[in-house]
Amino acid sequence: MKKPTSPDTLWHYSKAGHLQSIFDSGELRLATIGVPLGERPALWLSSDPNLEWTAYPKATVQELEESAYQPVHFCLNPAALERGDVRLVPWKKHRQKGGVTPAWARALEKVAQDLGASHRNWWCSYAPISVEHFSKVEIMVGGKWVLFAHREV
Repeated sequence: MKKPTSPDTLWHYSKAGHLQSIFDSGELRLATIGVPLGERPALWLSSDPNLEWTAYPKATVQELEESAYQPVHFCLNPAALERGDVRLVPWKKHRQKGGVTPAWARALEKVAQDLGASHRNWWCSYAPISVEHFSKVEIMVGGKWVLFAHREV
């Protein structure tokens, strides 16, 4: 089977309320809360530079911006990651090899579709990603992505 080509850019979506802990720890960490028993913990990434609604509760952009859920995304260069110690896995492979049950995979894909996202944009890492790999960090303000200065944290 041919290895899928990773996109030119990947994004990790998070919330403004997590910025301090991300910069304090120096890395994006694997999701461990809410991971079903038997599923391999992963760090979720998307090739979609727009708002990945699956990363946020159902709310409007304005409601998110006025809360600790204010959207933030971290821009990553997949080629640079893979030259280091980070191996990127497309959703299709994580679904097959990461212990994701078929029912759970279908449910995640359905939620993505219902929210206007696509599972075809999803990638995973089984290792944390250092903040040194961020090419930029953006925060959503007024419905638009705005460059975030790291020293603001």
